[in-house]
Amino acid sequence: MSGAKSLIDRCIIIRYYETLHCVQGDKNGFLFEVYLLICQKFNLKEKDMNKVKIISAFLVLFLVFASCSKLKDLTGGDRLYFCEKYTTKEVGEGTKFPPGKVTVMLKLSKPIGVTSVDINITDKSSGKIVDTVPFTVQSSWDYIHFDDVEFKDSGTYKVSCLKKDGTVIASNEVEIK
Repeated sequence: MSGAKSLIDRCIIIRYYETLHCVQGDKNGFLFEVYLLICQKFNLKEKDMNKVKIISAFLVLFLVFASCSKLKDLTGGDRLYFCEKYTTKEVGEGTKFPPGKVTVMLKLSKPIGVTSVDINITDKSSGKIVDTVPFTVQSSWDYIHFDDVEFKDSGTYKVSCLKKDGTVIASNEVEIK
């Protein structure tokens, strides 16, 4: 009898599952398995399915928001990066360079909003500031190159673009070998 009951519960679950618009067409996928697991784990009946639908909807909504914020970090956020030089485009973009001068690039999602910034170089192993180089910029710029930032010694450095009040605009690490 428990096998028949389980089959009836599964049919009920499938019926309610099919009414969830956000997971329709995913009967063999991850969301369906989560849905079944919740229903079986808590031995839910038909009257409890509305609660499961609401919880599932909130779960999906949370996952969407979490994914969107990660996607923004990867594609649309402020980005500090490095290249050998900048002409009309970046030449030799990377994170490892020999000792000498490197161009620091800054790509922002909106204009920088200030007219002067500092490029701060901190030795990652000791945490000590190695150098702070001031630059003048236009407040309307959202794509900026800082030429000839010098790294004399080998090591790993944290490079930050700072407003004059100390606010970090963007940071990244570079390795000098």
